Amino acid sequence: MPAVPAEKDGLQIRLLGELELTAHGRRLPLPQSKKTRALLGYLVLTARPQRRDRLCTLLWDVADDPRAALRWSLSKLRELVDSPAERRLIADREHVSLDLRNAYVDVVELKRLLSGSPGQAPTPTLEVVRTLFRGELLEGLELSDFHAYDAWCIAERKLLRDLHRQVLVTLLDRVGSYPDKALPLVRELVHLDPLDERARAQLLELLHATGRVREAEEQSRVNRRLLSDSMPPSVPVQAASPPEPRREHVQPAPTEEGPFVGRDPERERLRAWLAAPRQGLRVLVIDGDPGVGKSRLIRELTREAAQGGARVASATVPEVRAGWPYAPWRDLLTQLAAGAGDPVTPEGLAPLLSAGAALPQGGGDRDTLFRAITAHLEQCASACGQLILGIDDVHWLDDDSAELLYFVARSLRTARVDALLSARQGELRDQPGITRVLRELRRQGLVEELGLSPLTREQTLELVASTVSDAAVREQLYQQSAGNPLFAIELARECRAGLPPQPSSISRLVRDRLDGLEPGQRDVLCWASILGKSFDSDLLAQVVSLDPEILVETLERLERYGWLALQGSIAHSGSASAFSHDIVRHAVYDQLSEPRRRLMHARVARALAARHDLESAHAAAVAYHATLGGDRGMAVRACLSAGRRCLRLFALSDAQSLARRGLTYALELADPERTALSIDLIQLSIEAHRPASLDEVVPRLVELTARALDLGLVEHARLGFYLRAFLTWEQGHAADARHFCRESERISRSGDLRERVRALGEAACCLARLERDLPEAEAFLLEAEAVAGTEDLEPVVLPLARGQFAIHRGELDSAASALDRARQLAARDGDRLNEFYVLEHRIDLELRRHDYARALQLSDDLVSLGERLRDGSEAPFARAVQALARYATGADSALSFDHGIEALALMDAKQRRAVLLVRAAELEASRSAWPLVRAHAELALRLADIMELPSEAALALALLIESEHALHGKAASEQLDALSAKLSLPISAHARQFAERILSSNAPVQSGQEKPDGTRHRRASLR
Repeated sequence: MPAVPAEKDGLQIRLLGELELTAHGRRLPLPQSKKTRALLGYLVLTARPQRRDRLCTLLWDVADDPRAALRWSLSKLRELVDSPAERRLIADREHVSLDLRNAYVDVVELKRLLSGSPGQAPTPTLEVVRTLFRGELLEGLELSDFHAYDAWCIAERKLLRDLHRQVLVTLLDRVGSYPDKALPLVRELVHLDPLDERARAQLLELLHATGRVREAEEQSRVNRRLLSDSMPPSVPVQAASPPEPRREHVQPAPTEEGPFVGRDPERERLRAWLAAPRQGLRVLVIDGDPGVGKSRLIRELTREAAQGGARVASATVPEVRAGWPYAPWRDLLTQLAAGAGDPVTPEGLAPLLSAGAALPQGGGDRDTLFRAITAHLEQCASACGQLILGIDDVHWLDDDSAELLYFVARSLRTARVDALLSARQGELRDQPGITRVLRELRRQGLVEELGLSPLTREQTLELVASTVSDAAVREQLYQQSAGNPLFAIELARECRAGLPPQPSSISRLVRDRLDGLEPGQRDVLCWASILGKSFDSDLLAQVVSLDPEILVETLERLERYGWLALQGSIAHSGSASAFSHDIVRHAVYDQLSEPRRRLMHARVARALAARHDLESAHAAAVAYHATLGGDRGMAVRACLSAGRRCLRLFALSDAQSLARRGLTYALELADPERTALSIDLIQLSIEAHRPASLDEVVPRLVELTARALDLGLVEHARLGFYLRAFLTWEQGHAADARHFCRESERISRSGDLRERVRALGEAACCLARLERDLPEAEAFLLEAEAVAGTEDLEPVVLPLARGQFAIHRGELDSAASALDRARQLAARDGDRLNEFYVLEHRIDLELRRHDYARALQLSDDLVSLGERLRDGSEAPFARAVQALARYATGADSALSFDHGIEALALMDAKQRRAVLLVRAAELEASRSAWPLVRAHAELALRLADIMELPSEAALALALLIESEHALHGKAASEQLDALSAKLSLPISAHARQFAERILSSNAPVQSGQEKPDGTRHRRASLR
């Protein structure tokens, strides 16, 4: 029973491994967008209509315009899955679905074949099912920032991984006592779950049973390294032995060779070198990173030389050397013999060219062979005038071949032979035989060397132009390949509508190179890939658990091999290193199994958390690694710390994103941790982003606060009530703000002294701002200051509250001193919102003093701060204050202030509008601009009455009465009665003095008008 019909018509979708679509035997190009591919996988696997709003929430952030992004993705999918004969993507205003009744889907086929349990399926069916498991479900389509999708993907992968395991276990039970048949099944089990101790023990047993002793020893060392991170292995670990010879490096053969681009200076230099007259053998070594074009350059040069009459032979050194001495020389001499048309083996070369002949290992027999080879090369070169030998990958050259090269170079005198060698310079140094030979030849002046660098941007674009027509995509290819010709060509071949996540040919190339490294070097690279393209060598040393000297030596060797690019001296603490190419890093990372990745990310997160305070810049990295490592608690705490740091740096969108991510992770935690961290994250979210309405956040906050009370989390219950007080005040609900503020203070009585001080200070600030219960508020402040003195505490709310009370009493110098201290503390703590509120009060104090120049100076700071704060009324208020100060000093017209007031009206900031309108009315009164005074005062009075601001209402009413006097010679008696009534409220000293002056002047009589007794009244004024 075949897994996939060989000539299946219609659409075929493979979800296991990398997402793949084919139609009529042709592979379809996938959309460039990772989210679009993830959407396709989700629709295919769920196989039912999905609501559009659900898909928007699943894969897009609010900032992405989710509905527009979904429409764009659906248009790309429609091009992919629909055909003229069949419409598969069904979308209406509410739902989206895929009709796949006539399509082949590997996961659907798998479940059909296993309609019951795997134990009930026949063995041939299980073998078919096994072939369907090409890799993880939707490999490479993880979206860790989108938690609902991520959770769904992880759950589906686990189900399929469990099913895969059941299939393998069932097949193992059925193969009985046949180790050769069981071994591949157990290998697959270990790859599926590297931490399965039982499977690893079974693998060791089977390796010994099948005579693979060295592999068993190597596997035992791997077990010790891997399982030491979780639990000790359950089987004895045997002593280490030298590793087996490295396997032959197989580089993917290109199906077609693209145009030869660039390298003009190098080609001219090499042409001149080849054309220079000389006798004997000369060597040219071309070195560079893998894929940079060494072999291609040699092929181009030898092709040109052959067209000019030179004789050419080429060979590649195999990576595996055991039992293959002289391998490249065999190939070269065989080509020369075949090219001469002489089927007879040249005399003296039979030991090298004849199948099964014994090769000489030293002494006279080897000298005879070397002389015969030299004579044959000299004969060939004399016959054609120039002989060119091209040898690729000489960094793997065996010692015998290297010594033969040296013998030929020393012995050949009368003919001309040129040897073009390609090498990876870093790996060349680790082969003592060829290194020693080249050093000696270099000393004799017989070696020329040329290093190849990546292609330039223009050269890379030209290289891929014949494959990719889209200029934007070509630019992306250059960015992704970084000028490496092999990478650019392979990316271009697999690129149709967009860039693939990682071409399989490149991944295979990197995996082959990785397999050729020693175990310790592979470990270092794998851990480095977990850390990212760039990484801290100190952190790498910590997670790899290597001796520092060994790590330094390993990193230097990996740099020589072209894997890494070290920056600075890695012996110094905190030095940074990076992968030489991001494609290389991804290929190394992708070959790790998902369980292994989780284990490694978790270890990195723990190492980062241990090395750095989570308040530092490393908190975001801790959150990233903890998330991928499955430690949700650490991830949430790191999100919180990173978000707070973002607030201090004014990165508000980042802080909001971290808060949202942390709240999602917190749902998976247990109480009390879940409740405490959720409240902290809501506070972070509020400080980063002003909620549009109370319904957006208050219901969740109410639930969490109640739960915090039940769990005895006094600090967080208090914080919950304080946040509710802040939100309700910001929305203009003074009575509710007062109530929640009191609740916050009451709950703090059972908390520790630090929380008590903060709660008392916050309550005092809140009540002072609302001008409610001022004697009690001052008592709160006095108690807080007394406790703070014994505990050596000074939170910003204490001097802020002192400043507010001093302003209320009219003690402006004392208020200025307290507010300046509060501003210092807020800046010290990175408390940007409180810093803004302090500065707001400080400027209002200068406006009360009519020191408009000082107010203007401070308003510049307020604007700078407000522009970087959340999207509330802070920034519009700061600009309006600045406009008022500029108008007062003559630096601007009143129009700018009017625009500022309109902007505040759009934000529905009634309290701040009322305050600014009162200050503007006072300014206009000093200029006798009475119509403006009346207009400002009337609006300010309405707003102050709505917001229950007694001081601003009294000032506005007094100014309104004064304007009526000036304009009409009298004021209404009901206005005077209303102003008299306001004196019974707890208004500020400033408002009280002004109101009393207005009332004492018998306000209905205009200034300068005679009283009935012949005396004159004076018009009251604050000035």
